Amino acid sequence: MKNHFQKISRDNKMKISVIIPVYNEEESINHCLNALINQNFPKKNYEIIIINDGSTDKTKENIEKIIINNSKANIKLINQKNKGRALTREIGAKKAKYENLLFTDARCKAEKNLLKNTSLTNEQCIVGNPLINQENWFGRFGYLLRKKLYKKSFYNFNQIYLTKSNFDHISKGTTILFIKKSLFLSSKLKNQSSKNNSDDTKLLWNVILKSKILKSPHLKVTYSPRSSIKKHIAHTFNRGPKFIDYYFSPGKKYFPHIILLILIIIFAVILSIIYKQFIIYFFIFSLLTLVIISTLLSEKLKDFWILITFIPITSISFIFGLMKGLILKLIGKN
Repeated sequence: MKNHFQKISRDNKMKISVIIPVYNEEESINHCLNALINQNFPKKNYEIIIINDGSTDKTKENIEKIIINNSKANIKLINQKNKGRALTREIGAKKAKYENLLFTDARCKAEKNLLKNTSLTNEQCIVGNPLINQENWFGRFGYLLRKKLYKKSFYNFNQIYLTKSNFDHISKGTTILFIKKSLFLSSKLKNQSSKNNSDDTKLLWNVILKSKILKSPHLKVTYSPRSSIKKHIAHTFNRGPKFIDYYFSPGKKYFPHIILLILIIIFAVILSIIYKQFIIYFFIFSLLTLVIISTLLSEKLKDFWILITFIPITSISFIFGLMKGLILKLIGKN
């Protein structure tokens, strides 16, 4: 496929507004901002807007220290009460000086040429390439899982355009997203106040109804996952309602899978009541399935133990999140 990134000229005038929604990220915000401050890109050509969405830890204090120590960088901090990610992104976009918006996550460390590479394109919208930090078990698990789910659009891949037909089959999100300001604001969600909205996916779907989206390997950041079991479980659980919000609809990729999961749970509960030994058989079957899946996904011996540990934890928390999402959907709260 043709490379849509061109050689930069010396008189390149692209101005970029980098927008970072942040909530309770005192551990990662320093790495995120330092990487953006030290870009291989003229400081006069970009601004950094951080929207502190009601953090209760030391996120605000850490950001303020960085701003004081980097007076030459164009950094703006906006503090607000917690409003959720969708509304926070919109606030950042409206405050942006420039038409070119680059959204990233507080857990992301941008590669040094991120802004330079961003400035080389004429695209209206680009979904970038978040590389997972694999230094701990959480990151390695995320890498192994996503590599299997999105093998054609994960890590080393050829750039491709998202279309209505392949939309549900390609990894995407706002972890690193370049988009024109006018396109972003015209594609925002109708109900942005709900924290159970599938905000990333719905936003990109609204964009694709108006403009093509390029999925590119050239816009790179390194994403650091949660670093504790408690945070991992909470994050996975909270993804459940968002997943239901978008995919629990006829015609969507995972709609049949959700229906099948519901039927399996109902069937398993009934059998457990009728046949007491069913629980033992179900446990043995689940254990064998876990061993087989962990073996197939592993690239080395250590991976097996990572997968056999995290698959049950992740699956259970995600299923409970799905159940919450289904309840919210049935009572009209999602």
